[in-house]
Amino acid sequence: MKEGLEFSNPGFKQIEDFVPYNESIIWQISNDYYQQKGLLAWSDKNPKIIPHKSGSNYQNALNIIKILKKLQQQFHPQKKIKFLECGAGSGRFSRHLLLAARDEGFIDNLELYVSDFSEKNLDEIKSRKILSDINDVQEGVHYHYLLLDITRAKSQSTFDFIFLHFVFDALKLTILQKNSNQEFKELYVSSSLRNDIQFSVIDNVFLQARLQKDFQWKDYEIDKQSELEKKFFPELLEFSKSKEPYKEIFYMYSALEAMQNLISMLDPCGLIFSSDIKPHQEKNYIIVGNALAHEVDNNFLTIAFPKTYNFILNDDKISRVVISPSRQVIETIKENFQSYYGPQNTIQEYIELESQISNQIEHNDTTNLKQKSEKLFKYAPYNAYSLDLIAKANLILGNKKNSNYFQNFAKSIDYWEDLD
Repeated sequence: MKEGLEFSNPGFKQIEDFVPYNESIIWQISNDYYQQKGLLAWSDKNPKIIPHKSGSNYQNALNIIKILKKLQQQFHPQKKIKFLECGAGSGRFSRHLLLAARDEGFIDNLELYVSDFSEKNLDEIKSRKILSDINDVQEGVHYHYLLLDITRAKSQSTFDFIFLHFVFDALKLTILQKNSNQEFKELYVSSSLRNDIQFSVIDNVFLQARLQKDFQWKDYEIDKQSELEKKFFPELLEFSKSKEPYKEIFYMYSALEAMQNLISMLDPCGLIFSSDIKPHQEKNYIIVGNALAHEVDNNFLTIAFPKTYNFILNDDKISRVVISPSRQVIETIKENFQSYYGPQNTIQEYIELESQISNQIEHNDTTNLKQKSEKLFKYAPYNAYSLDLIAKANLILGNKKNSNYFQNFAKSIDYWEDLD
């Protein structure tokens, strides 16, 4: 609480008086959570798990490896594919990508750079042996670790494929709206907390949700903003033309800067692939654990790359965009991309199948359970939680031997402490 700050709400302490949304303490809490919580922020046992399943699964990795094989054959026949994963977080996708590459006979054609802005996350991926336990896969040959904040730094390397899953939604932004006079108003936030609630990013996993917030709209004066906000203000003006008065505008200046940084690292025949929270869901922000997430309008992000660049947008359950300086690259992968990420795709089938089997186990329903379990194993052969479900399904089907096998397999790869 700031010295001299008065607060009249009994039973509450004011943590911060009204400040611009992008300067609020809620961002510091989010940053500290990512930096300090480590891999357990992505554990299925965490009461507020950071979403990861839609992008960090084996099916998504397999899709990308198939795309990479096609790209290498046509554009990079004499070299390995240099692949940058931004915001590796838990390391789940990194592991699945290496496994899919090995299964597809592509591992010696891939050089993966596992990057994150949190040194703790990278250290835990190493210490838990999430990647080093994969047979026939070697650090320094098939993968490397890279500490990288894409909003601030640029790698000296050039990459053929850059992948981001739920990264842009976590980058700092400000929330604006235009009034009827076409003037920008900026959202301000004030935060308070009940006196009996612990202010701890790690021990209180519901801290963000328990903060009481009040909001005000104030004039947005661009000359008083950060240099980064000034840099992309012309793009904001252009984007805001399509917005009705009093509709909220997520000014994603950090994501725009990150996009430009990534473009500078991209090979002329390379691809950026980003998947994120689908826009127009009418939410200011989403709280997961003590982390913040926002909708991402990929149409706004496309403003950041040169007019000569080419892209494909795809909005299903989540929003996806692939970007390349080469039209030929886009045309080469377009059919595969639309097939892999269309309305009927194996990623969504896998997630729905896992949910069905979990529900049937709970209700002791064996209808088609054997066939569904076999299909789940095909979709998720290296996921501890999925394998645990298969073990439980075999148990109620009376196949104890299979149940023990899958249970032991699940425990052997339970790197994130997902299991009971």
